[in-house]
Amino acid sequence: MYADEQGKIVGKTRLQKMIFLYEKECQNKINQIREKNLFDFFAHHYGPFSKDLYKHLKNLKTFGMITIENETDSEDENLVEKETEYCITEDGITTVHEEIFQKERINPFEMETLDAFKKEYNSMNLNELIKLVYTKYPEYTKNSKIKEKVLG
Repeated sequence: MYADEQGKIVGKTRLQKMIFLYEKECQNKINQIREKNLFDFFAHHYGPFSKDLYKHLKNLKTFGMITIENETDSEDENLVEKETEYCITEDGITTVHEEIFQKERINPFEMETLDAFKKEYNSMNLNELIKLVYTKYPEYTKNSKIKEKVLG
């Protein structure tokens, strides 16, 4: 959430797909942060899904690193009036500066890679993002409720 000028991420499905794509396509370019995946994704109702990601987000919220607005237990955001919004807080920004930049765990090129990644996928229409994931990673569509709608 820090990347791309700390802009928020709107929607549970978008967040799941962005983190999934980060682990598949971007993480190896930023190998100083993590050498292995943070979350275990499996094929679920809307494509790749990780329960651990939600646990991690709740921990970040508990420690004041992020805010989660319009939070709902519903997995299907089409059934709720407002989508969940994830935003980094001032404490979260401070922590990123102290733990990532001051300890030189990431260089400017890697930060540019993260910014570009977030900007690209966060601005993409959700249906386009899901289609991209489904097309590139079809093994994660086997339990999808929307596969036919997304892929036509």
